Amino acid sequence: MRTLVFLISLVLFGALPAGAEPANELPRLGNAELGHLRHFVALAGQPLDDWRGWETDDQAGMEAYRYQIAFISYALALQQYHTLPAWRDLYAETLQRLMLRMLEKPVWEFWEEVSRSQPEHDPDWSGPQKGWRDPVRDKNIMYSGHVAHMAALYEMLYRDLRWDSPGALTFRWDEDEAFVYDLPKLIDLLHKQMTTNAWGGIECEINAVFPECNQHPILAFQLFDHMHGTRSFEARHSFLELFEQAPMVDPETHEVVAFYRVKQEDVLANRNPRVGMPRDLLLWPMVKLGLFSFDSPSACGWTGAFMHAWDPERVELHYPAQKTHHVVPADEGGGVRPGHDLTPELSVGYFATLAVEVGDEETARGLLAWADDHYEPFWEEGALRYPLRREMDEAPTHRLTGKLLAMARSNRPDGLRRLHGEPWDDDDFAHPLLAEVEFPKVVVRQAFWDAPRKTLRISLEPGNDPVGRTSFRLVSLDPQQGYSLVRDGEVVATLEPDQPVATHQDTLGSSGEVRRLANDAIEVSIPLQGPTHFELRASPWTATQTASATD
Repeated sequence: MRTLVFLISLVLFGALPAGAEPANELPRLGNAELGHLRHFVALAGQPLDDWRGWETDDQAGMEAYRYQIAFISYALALQQYHTLPAWRDLYAETLQRLMLRMLEKPVWEFWEEVSRSQPEHDPDWSGPQKGWRDPVRDKNIMYSGHVAHMAALYEMLYRDLRWDSPGALTFRWDEDEAFVYDLPKLIDLLHKQMTTNAWGGIECEINAVFPECNQHPILAFQLFDHMHGTRSFEARHSFLELFEQAPMVDPETHEVVAFYRVKQEDVLANRNPRVGMPRDLLLWPMVKLGLFSFDSPSACGWTGAFMHAWDPERVELHYPAQKTHHVVPADEGGGVRPGHDLTPELSVGYFATLAVEVGDEETARGLLAWADDHYEPFWEEGALRYPLRREMDEAPTHRLTGKLLAMARSNRPDGLRRLHGEPWDDDDFAHPLLAEVEFPKVVVRQAFWDAPRKTLRISLEPGNDPVGRTSFRLVSLDPQQGYSLVRDGEVVATLEPDQPVATHQDTLGSSGEVRRLANDAIEVSIPLQGPTHFELRASPWTATQTASATD
């Protein structure tokens, strides 16, 4: 019947508004993405001195707090931007708490020891140097780059410049010693390093410039310029010069190198596996015989996914060869080729993120399906979690594994490129939003402003247990605009400027209530027994729009 009404309306009133997308094709949060969201909100909501669920013994390695926090933040930013752009308060609060956790001393105190240098990054190492505590003053882009990137994403998504305030990024060692920064100061510091270092990049550990870690300050520059009208993003040209001259991608194999070594002016890679005597006596023949490889789906995936955000053509040039080299076809078992990575716990998540980013969704789906088959994820109180498997079998996992898979699931084709290259503008802050949902008692599947139809589309459902009565708010309404509130196809309330809300009790029900909180906000209180779809429609509303929306 609805389809018939829709077809009749097309004849009588014409087609959908230009650029309109069928309502059932608008973004929705899937089960796995929702499970990741519930897990991450719970982790972020813990007291800042509570590290349960984050535990790791290796703050210098890939399971370190900084990587867990950063990649959760990128997964949530992708969800916010692409899937639930009209429900912001929960994401904003969660990303803010993750940023505060990133500033906690247990995240960055590793740098005092690491800054003394290590022989694994310098084949001519002659002993430790004097280290320092300030984690962002120089080098350590494996931490400072994420701090800048996370803060810049937050500012773009919410137009909240809290990290610009003096002292907003303070790294406190103890009561007597602290390192005081803010985002503009940090951006300026990173920009100077990238443009004045003779080699054109920023070191992670002493002497080692990793291509993947340098993506994050570049993307922070891009977002910061959008918010502040600056030109720091031009620093990418300095890095590109190094990227091409090193080169950081082998022109024959298309593989991303391990890292560039500043003192030696070379890269660590299969073509140059020198790490220092006496280890070279063993490593060289192993590489030549194919018994060991520096080729890495993790390095290709991480570098490629984030570099695609600002240099997509270059990444897409190398991707086919990287996929052929690293991805096992589904009919041969799927996953990534064993023995191709020093960090197998990470390779599937990183490469799946890259595959989605370049539009190879089939490969991404195959990798994620392989991960679910082999990693044995489980559900706990509505949250999707991955068990820890430390043994080096075919599918080991650690604390970062699930975070990377969440990032891959939250990404979309061109997703990172659009997140950074098409940041939200004035129009994205000038329409109604969903707010103050009783999450996780109530979960949100859809929250999207359908601009061609001037309609806020919302899908809610109970979390784990029956909800009974719940409430939510619709905010950022235009005080000069009239609206109709529709629940499952029936108008339950109408709003006119400067007038009380007119409720339709015959459709709203005796236990439902819609009340105006201010000229630009209303509160809706209703029983929620199952999945329920709401629409806030700006007046006037045509027959064509009514039919198409309820089809």
